[in-house]
Amino acid sequence: QVVARTKELSDSKQRFRTLATCSPVGIFQTNAQGRCIYVNERWYAITHMSHQEAVGRGWENGLHPDDRARVQQAWQHTVATEAAFALEYRLQRPDGQIIWVLSSAVGLRDDSGRLVGFLGNIIDITERKHRDQALDEMQQRLQSAFDDTPIGMALVALDGHWLQVNLALCAIVGYSRAELLATTFQTITHPDDLEANLALAQQLRDGSLRTYHMEKRYLHRQGHVVWGLVNVTLVRDPQGNALHFITQIQDITERKAAERQLKERTQILALTGDIGVALTGCDSLRDILQRCAESVVDRLDVAAARIWTVDAQTNVLELQADAGPFAPRLQAGAPDSLGALKIARIAQNRLPILSDDLTADPADEDHCWAAKERLSAFGG
Repeated sequence: QVVARTKELSDSKQRFRTLATCSPVGIFQTNAQGRCIYVNERWYAITHMSHQEAVGRGWENGLHPDDRARVQQAWQHTVATEAAFALEYRLQRPDGQIIWVLSSAVGLRDDSGRLVGFLGNIIDITERKHRDQALDEMQQRLQSAFDDTPIGMALVALDGHWLQVNLALCAIVGYSRAELLATTFQTITHPDDLEANLALAQQLRDGSLRTYHMEKRYLHRQGHVVWGLVNVTLVRDPQGNALHFITQIQDITERKAAERQLKERTQILALTGDIGVALTGCDSLRDILQRCAESVVDRLDVAAARIWTVDAQTNVLELQADAGPFAPRLQAGAPDSLGALKIARIAQNRLPILSDDLTADPADEDHCWAAKERLSAFGG
């Protein structure tokens, strides 16, 4: 029985040696005190250390100086507690080359359960580490480009929630990063631009568009409107499923203001020219005023223009000119006593009246008429 047991043990050791020799990973074995007693050929190939250099605690000489204390502490803990060992660390070969390895080990026990040593392996993960490092560097460059670009950048969820925003975007709309991440782009989009924006986003998701750009208005945290030139693309996974939007936003508020000022100057110049032509080309005062009213509508993009005169003797307003697409309430030449219409108050007080919302203006006499004609503002 002893002979059979001895042969079985010998066969077991031979199988272990054979497997260790053929193994694609470095294999090592230690005694119960954690001192190395065996390494296979693959271990030599990875570390470039000989058996004599590795036995005992010699293997520790191959540890990278910056990792040595960390690895020794972890290995001592394994030996003291008989716990499993698993760690990534660097080795420095005799020629100075640095490699990364993943090492793991478990306890070996005899039939009675007593710890007799440890069996472990090391795997060369240098290439994986280099790939990870290259990926990390690329991600850092992308993050720097995202954070430091002078235009607004954002990752936006499919439901419109901000996932990531840069400081330039925060500066454009006046919200902190935390405030934006707690809301959606719909919340700070001007209501008049939201429908068109959502329609374009849906076309991206449907695949009918690959990207889109639009000029839209945002509601600044302080209440004013900010114009943005927005470019949006959609990120999909390898299966084609939509993941999130990438949004770029350029602040074009100053440009839009300059365009508006240029348009207004051009309109005024054109209107001035039309008035000059009317003054020199029309025979009667009423024809002159009618041409002027028509030019106001045409050049200033207004819905209607009316010109009244006041008879100083009778104190009666008379409509002299009326231009615009909606149906007038009074015909040209129709009289109106002072006080009945808003224009009468202007004539009586010799002061202008301006209103931004005719349908809600308490000074307006006919809210229903203004709503029916879809008039929003008045100036006289």
